[in-house]
Amino acid sequence: MKRKRRRLTAEFKARVAAEVLKGQKSNLQIAQKNDIAPTQVSTWKKGLEDHMPSIFERMDGQLLIEREFLEKSAISWESI
Repeated sequence: MKRKRRRLTAEFKARVAAEVLKGQKSNLQIAQKNDIAPTQVSTWKKGLEDHMPSIFERMDGQLLIEREFLEKSAISWESI
């Protein structure tokens, strides 16, 4: 009997990839613990490594926008 295909969330994949990046356990150990294929763990790890720069760029941009908003809000409160 075939096993029903699971739908794994992005959060689950990110958690598994981050666990591999920590280097405390091997891909095989993490794969067995999470009942997934070791090659899938490697794929998610590579995906996370490839996207890390864009994640931090987005975070930097978000912080810049928030800071500008707060500065404008503070100026408008001073004029009241």
